[in-house]
Amino acid sequence: MNNAVCGFDSETLRAGLGLPATVSMHAVTWRSDEASAFANEPLPASLAAASPRRRTQFRAGRHCARHALVHAGAGAVTPARDDEGLPVWPVGWIGSISHTTDRAVALAAAVAQVGELGAVGIDVEQWLAPDRAEEIAAMVALPEDIAALAAGLGRTRADAVTLLFSAKESLYKALFPTVRRFFDFEAARLAGCAPGVLELALTCDWHARWPVGTLFEVRFAATPEAVVTAVWVED
Repeated sequence: MNNAVCGFDSETLRAGLGLPATVSMHAVTWRSDEASAFANEPLPASLAAASPRRRTQFRAGRHCARHALVHAGAGAVTPARDDEGLPVWPVGWIGSISHTTDRAVALAAAVAQVGELGAVGIDVEQWLAPDRAEEIAAMVALPEDIAALAAGLGRTRADAVTLLFSAKESLYKALFPTVRRFFDFEAARLAGCAPGVLELALTCDWHARWPVGTLFEVRFAATPEAVVTAVWVED
């Protein structure tokens, strides 16, 4: 299918997220449990018995990662999966992968040269239905953060919960390879918002580089069906 029809093609997302030139990105959309475009991507033994949907999601993510790395100049490498379930990027490269039911997106950034990025995180989420948003709202953010984001962006409460969930997922993905610690959603709070941008502040020390109060800018790009958030950190 033509990804541009959904506004989910790589170039549209790049522009919407305002990604720097040092970041390479690839996105795909599919509409079936077995998508032929990436059916031959390697599958780890741990996922051999997984559902067709889960296998397709994994392969779609690796398909995106491989193409992102090619575009970045790293060669046609498909990241393996480590014992913690994280992608194993080529030496000198970092990256992040995300997918939902029928779409996947991945980005990779070079870190071998001074001035390039030190961390990247990306997340894609389908917009939550109001009832589902209410089920998880208390876990995702404080009521005042949800209300402030909804008012600031002129979106529904459910959209605000989705955005905060995705933004915090992107931040976690960006920082986890360095901190190697699990943090709940309460470890970051909304500090500000503007069209296409959320600002998150850490509520505790994550790392010597990122103490309590550190601010991170999270960019987002929305389609009618989903939202993509991205975080990048200077080296």
